[in-house]
Amino acid sequence: MKQYLADLHIHTCLSPCGSLEMSPSEIVRRSLAKGLDAIAITDHNTTLQCPEIQSLGEIRTEGLCGRRSYAP
Repeated sequence: MKQYLADLHIHTCLSPCGSLEMSPSEIVRRSLAKGLDAIAITDHNTTLQCPEIQSLGEIRTEGLCGRRSYAP
């Protein structure tokens, strides 16, 4: 059975808890450097970074996008 290395909880700079260093290109660069096979972007209340992450990661890693939503 093939094993995969993944990080399934990453915030970009668009999340209140994300740092300014977490741009889409930096996330993909760090993920590839760590040898990750898949990543998941879980920003708070937005999926705006998803297309950029997916286009940057298409070559070498799988990207999953979701949105962490909070009820009012």
